[in-house]
Amino acid sequence: MPYLQEPSVGHQIRYARSDHTIPIPRPLYDTRLGVENACQQCHGDQTAQRLEAQVTTWYGELKPHAAPVAALLAADSVSDAATAARMILSATDAPPHPMAEFAGLAAVMRRYAGPDMSALDRETIDRLKRLAKSADPDVQALALATLHLARGADPKIRRFLARQLRALGPRDNAIRNRWVSILEVRGGAYLASDDYRSALAAYRKAQELKPGDPAVSRSLGVAYTRLGDYTRAIEQFRRSLELSANQPQVLVELGFALMQHGDLDGAMAAYRQAIAVNPWEPAGYANLGLAYLRRGAVQPAIDALEHAVALDPGLADAHFALASAYAQLSQFKRAATALGRGLEFDPQNTTARRMLEAFRNR
Repeated sequence: MPYLQEPSVGHQIRYARSDHTIPIPRPLYDTRLGVENACQQCHGDQTAQRLEAQVTTWYGELKPHAAPVAALLAADSVSDAATAARMILSATDAPPHPMAEFAGLAAVMRRYAGPDMSALDRETIDRLKRLAKSADPDVQALALATLHLARGADPKIRRFLARQLRALGPRDNAIRNRWVSILEVRGGAYLASDDYRSALAAYRKAQELKPGDPAVSRSLGVAYTRLGDYTRAIEQFRRSLELSANQPQVLVELGFALMQHGDLDGAMAAYRQAIAVNPWEPAGYANLGLAYLRRGAVQPAIDALEHAVALDPGLADAHFALASAYAQLSQFKRAATALGRGLEFDPQNTTARRMLEAFRNR
């Protein structure tokens, strides 16, 4: 059988079987998926094509994949995203296959759909609408989210989405929660790729569906922070906290936005509140230490930063800030030690490395 080795296990314990008691293998298919076929474990000197030929000799023509699976595999080698999307969705005429339909929709969302696309061909829209009426909740939610993301500003699509929501009845929570989660995940992917405006668009659409969800408000706050719009970021973080007060990480994020907005007192109050909610929140202490440094209160900054790195030794920036605070008190050996610890977690930081050399040469 094919297998994927678990990275954290390494290669000492292999996830594999190498015998002939398994179901019919598919060497070429496994190769396309990037997994090691069982045949290759004993016959590594043979190509996948040769192994496939042997399997065909033994078993004859193998059972074809279901239409949605075949369409998804075929689309993987198509470079044009729009063509690939149409190819994947063309299989909606086949009998329902929820797993393959979900995988296909995920590929369409990842490769093709973007926020408020100016053009989406009629065939693609019609097939997405068909899947948006699926009996499978995951398929239905993903199709609705794809339409919402790509064409949610189109009045006709908005009316269609509204009708689907009204028709959900007792399934409303199940579909709506999935729909929102999909938009949040997509927004997170945009954030990770530094596409902050697309992230903002995805999160806004999620908020349309669940305006009372504190997680969505927090996500919007993060997106606004990345865009440097601290006024709106503060508004969204506060909204999230109104909906759910005990969120130490949101309090830290609010504090950062307030500090960037010039409200140092407000920022320090937010950091202290984060620590009060969770005394083991290292980011609260680290950011409070930075705020003290801005105030010129060196010893309180050291106390807060030392607490932060004691809770999480991997906070490289906290080590570097601690080094700066020690240096202001002429404690250069302690500063060098803090820099060295920070460089263990951020070895590419050239500024910290230069500071370390300077302190060592004093």
